[in-house]
Amino acid sequence: MSVTQSPETTEAVQVVGLSKTVLVYEGLRSTGGFAVLAGLLELARTQWASESWSTPLRILIGVAAALLVVDLAILNPRLVKWTRISASRDQFLLTTGRFLVTEVAVRVPAILTVDLKQGPLMRMLRLKRVTIRGIGSLPEIPPLSADVANSLQALLTRIADSQVSR
Repeated sequence: MSVTQSPETTEAVQVVGLSKTVLVYEGLRSTGGFAVLAGLLELARTQWASESWSTPLRILIGVAAALLVVDLAILNPRLVKWTRISASRDQFLLTTGRFLVTEVAVRVPAILTVDLKQGPLMRMLRLKRVTIRGIGSLPEIPPLSADVANSLQALLTRIADSQVSR
């Protein structure tokens, strides 16, 4: 992850890539969801399913495990590597993806509030999720390191306040 601030002004910041702890966080979220799904399928197989459903349920658990491995080994590292966040005096830009690139630009006057969310797992990993509320649909920002999230919140709040006072 690299964070650059524009040298001529303190009203621009760019984040390229995300912190490696985001990988740990997303991996734990994926693994937790898989554990619940596999547990429910195994419970259904042993308690309620007839013998004819036992093999298909085992195959379904195996497919879910393979999808988890693909998600952890391939997709999550790409999410971390191919995410860019730019904020300037005029707009906030979130870009994700490499082949299917998604760019979401939000004009600063459309931003009403900038909130930070942090659960116990995110606090342990020193991550925060920035939530932008405003006019229209706004992007969901992946978790950021606490320092980057705080500076992004301060920057967007300062810029939005200066836009309102004009």
